[in-house]
Amino acid sequence: MWEQHAFWTRLTVNSIVDGLKDEKETTERLLRNPDDFAAVLAPLYGPAVAAEFAKLLRGHLTIAAELVKALKAGNSKAAADAQKRWYENADAIAKF
Repeated sequence: MWEQHAFWTRLTVNSIVDGLKDEKETTERLLRNPDDFAAVLAPLYGPAVAAEFAKLLRGHLTIAAELVKALKAGNSKAAADAQKRWYENADAIAKF
């Protein structure tokens, strides 16, 4: 699962940075990963824990996309805001 996560993350970042036509499709596929993780975690930790992990991971991915887009656009204010929220989200994932 982490291999798929890394693969689709890379494709999505490349699509955003290079302005590729498949950005929407690769992003949609990447955002399936949190649900895939939740499906594996649910039998071990319960559906509530799995859903919370999926929510946190999905947030991490969407904020990362915002960060990449802001950096690409040269919008340092938006990039700083996204980076701050991304780190906060990462801390929430670690704490969770």
